[in-house]
Amino acid sequence: MEPGMATIRSKLIEDRLGKLINMFGRMHDPVDVLELIRLFEKHEFRGMVAVIKRQMRLSMPIRVCYVNDPRYGPEKCVAWVDGLNFVPFFGTQNIRGEMASMYLRQHALVDMPSPSLIFAIAHELAHVLLTAFRSELNTDEEATDLLAILLGYGTCYAAGKTYQCKYPFGANFPFERSEFTSGYLSIDEIIYAEMLIRR
Repeated sequence: MEPGMATIRSKLIEDRLGKLINMFGRMHDPVDVLELIRLFEKHEFRGMVAVIKRQMRLSMPIRVCYVNDPRYGPEKCVAWVDGLNFVPFFGTQNIRGEMASMYLRQHALVDMPSPSLIFAIAHELAHVLLTAFRSELNTDEEATDLLAILLGYGTCYAAGKTYQCKYPFGANFPFERSEFTSGYLSIDEIIYAEMLIRR
């Protein structure tokens, strides 16, 4: 057993992953991130959302909004979604024209690494996908991470798990550089989930 593996939440991961595999299948190839990295380098973050939507086969429109006010939105979140009640069943369109919104914190985007942002967007779109399937897991953060891993974003998750970033949070603006940890699973839990998916 690898160091730290004894502390993983194996039962939680096995339970959530089992439900997700029943819904979405087991074998999903790792996503091709070259297009996403090119968009990241051009600061075309809305384009990144569009590509990941396409990779996840999400056809419904999603409004992408940049947030500059550090007081707005969940504390210390780079990305989040709102309006999930407007998400139609998977494969259908919302005839009322209303849509969910994804928020991206502008200042955080400037110096976070591309794998971290790719996974952050994939995580939020996984919330949308679970909502579209009307899954009870749509508000379960660990399950949402696991769905993004299942759909091929696990390498980005592991590569971007921790990073140094200037963040527009707190009272000491401008903010000092500090370490940020993304997602809801540890590195060992990411590895364990990948092992279960690939076995």
